[in-house]
Amino acid sequence: MRPQNAVVGCSTGEDAYACALLLATTAALPDRIGTSRIFATDTDTQQLALARRGVYQAAQLGQLTPAQRQQAFVATAMGYRISSAIREGVIFAAHDLLHAPPFAHLDLIVCRKT
Repeated sequence: MRPQNAVVGCSTGEDAYACALLLATTAALPDRIGTSRIFATDTDTQQLALARRGVYQAAQLGQLTPAQRQQAFVATAMGYRISSAIREGVIFAAHDLLHAPPFAHLDLIVCRKT
C-alpha cells in the first residue's frame, strides 16, 4: 500500500510540495517520486486554487538548492511551476481539521504555521 500523508493548513501549497520533494529525494530514485500520496488541506478555497496551480516566484524558492529547483520546477513566463511528477503526488482539498476528523490510515500529518 502506498504511504498516505497529510499537510493540514497548506495555504498556497509550499509545505505540501516541500514534503513531496523531501519524500522523493529521500527515495533517491526518480521512479519512486509517485510512491507516496500527500493530502493537502485548507479551509481557504482561494489559497487552494493557488496551490493547485503550483506556480511560484523565484523569491519563494530561496531555500531550495539548485539541484532541488532543477528536479522539482520548470521555468515558465509566470514563474516556476512545480513539476508534474511532484504535483501528481499531491491532492488538494477543502477540509476543516477542527470540525471534521482527519483522514484514516495516515502515516504522517504535517502542520506548520509561522
